[in-house]
Amino acid sequence: MTYLEMFKEFWNKKGQYMTISNPKRNYEAFCRLYSSVKNEYDIADTVEKYIVDHKAFVMQKVHEKFCDYLNIDNNIRSKDLKITNVERQLYILRDSQRAFKISELSDKYDIVDVRPDVDALKDGNGISFLGTEIVPNIKYIGGNKYIYEDTVHPLFLALNLTEVNTLLKLLPDFLSKVECTDGEKKMIKLSIGLLERMQYQLSDYALERLGLEKKDMSNQVLRFIPESEMRKAEEGNLMYWIKRMEKNQRITIDGSKEYIGTIKMDDNGYYILTTEEKKIRIDNLDTLSFRDY
Repeated sequence: MTYLEMFKEFWNKKGQYMTISNPKRNYEAFCRLYSSVKNEYDIADTVEKYIVDHKAFVMQKVHEKFCDYLNIDNNIRSKDLKITNVERQLYILRDSQRAFKISELSDKYDIVDVRPDVDALKDGNGISFLGTEIVPNIKYIGGNKYIYEDTVHPLFLALNLTEVNTLLKLLPDFLSKVECTDGEKKMIKLSIGLLERMQYQLSDYALERLGLEKKDMSNQVLRFIPESEMRKAEEGNLMYWIKRMEKNQRITIDGSKEYIGTIKMDDNGYYILTTEEKKIRIDNLDTLSFRDY
């Protein structure tokens, strides 16, 4: 029997009874892949490579059952076939930071419809990873395209204890002693807040070794914070504008006065530093609008 025939036999006996989304499209995708498999070694180069490249979590589950059905030696199979559903959703979040179509994500991540993964990230659902809740707000913008009101940027590092000590203990201690302007102090306050959120993810063992106290987060759930909420705090609002002002912009005050430059802050408050090196004081950031220069 060919591998395609063996897969069809497996599907009729077991595969079709698995609890998976879109079983028909899964079956069709596997038939296309197994039609080119000639021996066990082809499986890693074709089927498993496709699953890994597309972060196809559902197909991975079916494929593993099929390999068990054939009793295929694990030493032959791909060592990268360890996709989790959370990992798949985090990759989808990362690749949907611009306007996107469901069909385009489906082409990249699986032949099977990616909509269930996108739906899981909508308001009221979301995902949780290492104690952090991620519930971004998605909206339809027309032309079969969607966009997240705030882009999510998942970051993860596996650190040794020396690196953790440097990041979460020595760095905040150093920052707290730096002499700086009021604007820079606000930046430091926001930075230390980020480090404290990271500290919450440490194990009791790490906290004990580093002499750190476990932060009480009972009154505030670790979660993804939309920029609109972050800007309610002065230091968050400052960071928002600095991010938007990495290069010169056309900045308008009260809808009338336009300047070309960037937004800065000193001990006296916010100001526009124009391309002519002039400082234009800003009374209220909410009166500003800007566009690319």
